[in-house]
Amino acid sequence: MENCKDFYEFQVQRNASRLSRGLLMMLEDLQTQQELNQEGLLKILPSQYHELIKLSNVLTDEKMRHLRKRILDHTNGHVRDILGDLQNFQLEFKFNSQ
Repeated sequence: MENCKDFYEFQVQRNASRLSRGLLMMLEDLQTQQELNQEGLLKILPSQYHELIKLSNVLTDEKMRHLRKRILDHTNGHVRDILGDLQNFQLEFKFNSQ
C-alpha cells in the first residue's frame, strides 16, 4: 500500500468484510437456535402437531440464502458508497513512527 487511498480502501474493505462475517454468524446462530427449539417441541408435543411445528420454520434454507445475499449486497453497496465519496477528497496520512 503505497499511498493513502490504497490504505483507506483496504481498511474499508477489511472492516466491511468483518461486519458481514459477524452478521452472517448471527444469522446462522438464529437458525441453529430455531432448529434446537423445533427439535425440543417435536420431542414433547404429540405427533399430530409435528407438521405445524415444521411449518413454523421461518429460517428455511431458501430464506437463509436470501438473507445472506441481502447482507452481502448491502455491505458491498455501502463499501461502494464510501469509496465513491473518497473521489471527492485528497487524503494525506502522517504515520506515527515508534
